[in-house]
Amino acid sequence: MNTTNNSNSLREALPLYIHLSNECIYDVDDPNDPTATRTVESHEGFIASLLKIEMFVADVLATNEPAFKLVATQVGRPTLRRRRLAEYFAKVYSFSLLDTTGYQLSEHVQLFFDCWVAAGMTQGDLVSPRGYSSKLGQEPYEVFNDFLALIRSQSKTPAFIKRVNRRKEKSIRNCKSGCDYIDALFEFRSSRMLVLRIDFGYRKEFAQQVTAKEAKEDLAHFLRNRRGNRELFGGWVGHIWKLEWSPVKGCHFHLIFFFRGAERWKDVFIAQQLGIYWEKVTDDRGVYWNCNAAKGRYKRLGIGMLEYHDVEKIAVLKNDVLGYLVKTDQCLKARRLGDGDCFGRGE
Repeated sequence: MNTTNNSNSLREALPLYIHLSNECIYDVDDPNDPTATRTVESHEGFIASLLKIEMFVADVLATNEPAFKLVATQVGRPTLRRRRLAEYFAKVYSFSLLDTTGYQLSEHVQLFFDCWVAAGMTQGDLVSPRGYSSKLGQEPYEVFNDFLALIRSQSKTPAFIKRVNRRKEKSIRNCKSGCDYIDALFEFRSSRMLVLRIDFGYRKEFAQQVTAKEAKEDLAHFLRNRRGNRELFGGWVGHIWKLEWSPVKGCHFHLIFFFRGAERWKDVFIAQQLGIYWEKVTDDRGVYWNCNAAKGRYKRLGIGMLEYHDVEKIAVLKNDVLGYLVKTDQCLKARRLGDGDCFGRGE
């Protein structure tokens, strides 16, 4: 395994992780609910902490340099030189406090926690680089350097490499499937499409009771009903879905819907009507978030009306909108979702 290349690949994927964190702003909470802001901020903070750990591990694997190096000076008294990784010295203890109960973590985040436990580090080891540590005969900077070395050595084990490759292959497979699907929709179904991004979830009083199986059944019910509701679903050509779970929101879906642009053009209104219909299908247990109504919050826009020849917007649709759906599992996956499919598309 080429450690540098693997680390660079991880760093290249981080913008999508950051997009995941930003996407939490547009989750399924009711924007009129005064508690919603706190809920979103809490979940966003959790995701942001995971991103920081991902970045830390990526930086560690990108170099073989220690964080600190004791260098002799002309005066004769050794001086401790700080390298780039020294910036993490005061941060890693806070990383270790993150409660990840209920989640299956990405390989790199899990690697951090495994090595943290194996290193047996304490908060006192991370107060100052010089002085006493919990390790006999070592100063704190040496303990921290050993921690970095442990992360690097464990990243080279066959078991770790196999897990990373397996997850990467799954993400690549899902991404290719989604991109091929989008290309086929533009080529064979419509040269101009109205693209909607909607989140479907459940009200707080029901969120923790709904299982992944029940959520999928509700979505299947919603999709089946489109054949008998031409007024709402007229011009529908396809969809892509991703099921996720969080401690506050429970099971929820991130969806992309496609309509023929020649037949439908009011994206915000249609997305709203689909959300209201989701509430009806779930017997008023459901809630939704209309991302098209918040298009102004996106730095790059890949939803709304898209033309076949608009290469730039279609690239955003694939890289940012679809990319978010297929890449989230690289950050974490809720154990409560089980081993079943959490990503799917129309035919």
